[in-house]
This record gives sequence, structure tokens and C-alpha cells, in this order.
Amino acid sequence: MKTVNTGLVLLTGLSALLLAALIALPYAGSAGTPVSDAIYLPVLFGSGTPVQARTLLISQRTDGAQGNGPSYAASLSADGRFVTFTSEAANLVDNDNNGVRDVFVTDRVSGATRLISRHTNGTLGNKMSFDSAISADGRFVVFNSMASNLVDSDTNDASDVFLHDRQRGQTSLVSRRQDGVQGNDWTGYAMLSADGRYVVALSKAANLVENDDNGQPDVFVFDLQTGDITLVSRHSDGTLSNGESWYPSLSADGRYVV
Repeated sequence: MKTVNTGLVLLTGLSALLLAALIALPYAGSAGTPVSDAIYLPVLFGSGTPVQARTLLISQRTDGAQGNGPSYAASLSADGRFVTFTSEAANLVDNDNNGVRDVFVTDRVSGATRLISRHTNGTLGNKMSFDSAISADGRFVVFNSMASNLVDSDTNDASDVFLHDRQRGQTSLVSRRQDGVQGNDWTGYAMLSADGRYVVALSKAANLVENDDNGQPDVFVFDLQTGDITLVSRHSDGTLSNGESWYPSLSADGRYVV
């Protein structure tokens, strides 16, 4: 894994805390061509002692070869071990021949990079996947995709939200009702609770819950354990919003949504 020396970083006021920050920096490849890469930057907060910071290249093959396309939109697990990101590179894993951007996860401990946006049977997506987020322990990855072949019978011809279980190797469709009916419009901007049980997402679909008749993008919470879907961008008295809602975020325990 490539290391770049970024100099001394001194932060005071907090001690013994690790800040794991993701940044995107231009890096010149072997031919001198700037390539955008997903970068992991650990910075140690100290009580007055300068700390040497390191910037590590994440978007590379397991064998260390650099990606041949841009990578971006990274997210990491709670301990910073697992990093998920979107990449247009076709050489981060073997046989990535679908010609579209995909979602990957890199294990910083083992150095292994895996393609996540694929069917449970291993089939690659037939359209682009992007905007991923990962659970605290790194097991679950939620992402957005235009692909229609990541699960069986995906026929809504819209961007959907999917969940990949890295432990079981399974990909499932999140943006659907409990009875299996798919959203009738796009869903995206998804985030996970720490344990991967709850997914918050924005959707233009009007059929995920009953009486969603405001014609606006709304914020929903999907309980992956019970199958329940809750429209949360509404007044406390139940009135739906009369305008668009955007960019939701979810607390670690899944209780609070902003």
C-alpha cells in the first residue's frame, strides 16, 4: 500500500483519540497522468506532541497495482479497517469487464480489495453503481445502482438502493415494500445504522408506503430486520411535506434522522 508523507500534524485539546478522515487527492500515476484516488488519512490527536501523519493509497489492487481510473466517494468502518468507495477503474479486481463504475471495499489490514456491487451469484452490474456506505463493523455495504441485474426480477427501470452482506456474499434490494413490490421511481442517498439494521434513503417513489401523494422526494427509513418502512420527512401530526427533502443522515443506533 503506497504511503505519502504529509508532514507533521499537531492538534491539541483532546488526547488519545484517533481521527479517521477520508480525502481525495490527485496522484500522478506511473505515466504521470493525474488520477483521483480514495485516500485514507489517519491523524492522531495529541496533548502537545507532534505526530507524523501518513496518507495511504486505498484504491489499488490486492497486489498493490494502482487503479487505472478515478476513484472517489469513500466511506469507512468505525475502526477504520474497511473502506468502501466508487471506482471507474477496471483493474482493481480480476475480470471487471462491465465497463461501468462499481463499488469496492478494501481491507486495510490484509490489503485485499473486493468488488461489492454484484449479484449474489457473482454477476457484475450491467449499469453503474455508486454512493456507498458501510456499517460500523464493515460487514454490510449499502449502495446505489442503476443496474437491473444485481437481484432477480428488478424490473422498475430506476435507480435503487442495495445492501451487500460481505460475510454471506449476498446482495439484496432495499428499496422495496415488505410484500416485495419495488419502488416506482428512483431511490438513493442511503446511509446505514452502525449495526446495519436500519437504512435511511431518499426516494421519489410514491408506493413504498400508503398515501404518499405529495409528489416530492421523501426520506424513508427501512428496517431490514422487520421489513417495516417509515416515511420520516413529515410533520409530527403526520402531514406530508409540501416540498422536497434531501440528504438524510442517520444516528448510529438508527433512532434519529436529520
